[in-house]
Amino acid sequence: MNNATTDRDLLILEPLLYVDPFLSVQTLCGGSDGHLAATAFSSTACDFQAAGVQAGMVLCAWAGGREPIAYEVLAIASAHALTVSMLREQPDGPALPPAAVSGALSFRVHTYRPQLLSVAQRILEGLHRADQADVDLASAGDSPRFRQAVALGAAADIFSARVVSGAADDVNAQKAQLYRGLFDSAVESFQLASASGPAAGTGNVQLRRA
Repeated sequence: MNNATTDRDLLILEPLLYVDPFLSVQTLCGGSDGHLAATAFSSTACDFQAAGVQAGMVLCAWAGGREPIAYEVLAIASAHALTVSMLREQPDGPALPPAAVSGALSFRVHTYRPQLLSVAQRILEGLHRADQADVDLASAGDSPRFRQAVALGAAADIFSARVVSGAADDVNAQKAQLYRGLFDSAVESFQLASASGPAAGTGNVQLRRA
């Protein structure tokens, strides 16, 4: 399965999930010796490569008691250094350097990659069961709208897991219901079909209204 969806797609929808992360086991690394200079983030205590940090994941960093700020991870520059950016309008846009910060920063890299992969798999399996022979499953995951649908489904799953009680005023339950509806609409409203014409063979995917 080719799934291009990353934590960045989920960050666009819900920064809260990274500022206040769920499932601590999915925090890949963290510390209190982070240093940020333009788009370069470093930590001598954290080996980002060994921790499995990848481009497309999200770094949260903060000073003292301030609220964490979420940054896109653009690249793993070395074992102890990342290239980061403020959230960009487009995934292939130029890096947006964060504001200068002096002193050591607390930080963590958290990922919801398991949830994103699970939702992507469910969508593609659903298309396969529907016997949609015109769907190129190998390239489906590259579609921006497919990635958005995956992120919506992952947000629904994560907020559902965060629900503590069945109270009507539970914000997690409300958000889970909201994202579930958006996810269902996204999946039901289009078919993923292989690109044709000049775009054929590029790995792009056209989305047709059902």
